[in-house]
Amino acid sequence: MEEIDVEKHYAGHPTIFSIRFFYGGEFTKFPGRKYIKGNERYVYLLDIDEFCVHHIDEMMETLGCVEEGKLLYYHFKRPFSDLDFGLFALASDSEINHLGTYMGKHKLIEFYVEHEPEGITHESNNRDDDDDDSNASDDIGDSEFIVDLDNLLDEPEIDMNEFLLHIDEDIE
Repeated sequence: MEEIDVEKHYAGHPTIFSIRFFYGGEFTKFPGRKYIKGNERYVYLLDIDEFCVHHIDEMMETLGCVEEGKLLYYHFKRPFSDLDFGLFALASDSEINHLGTYMGKHKLIEFYVEHEPEGITHESNNRDDDDDDSNASDDIGDSEFIVDLDNLLDEPEIDMNEFLLHIDEDIE
């Protein structure tokens, strides 16, 4: 179903939309980014007022895209834009609200699923639970962080004494 058909079928229903899913593939490099080696499916008659990220998880499970221990990253493409500059993450309610800003004029939204890239390790999958030497305040052991082992950077040293010399004390 093309966008023009969706617009006609959903006329008078400002919160109803459809998704064109691209999944199981991968993005090429910037510039001229494309989504290759993947599959495509449509999901119809969704209501943005009822929609949340958990619904995307359920759709991915139905499509057979969920692998144990692998993360999925969701993106939507702003209508009439390209994959270089028009992709927006979908991981929270505020990002779903951003998606909703396009519902008035666009009823067919493209979603792209990015499977956990090779070389990126999610710390909760690799942490040794028997290791009692972990520091609770250390971000690297927090399961909310993703560590790209190929691109680790050392933290820079910052001289805070120099920093304090440039503060205007007259400002409250």
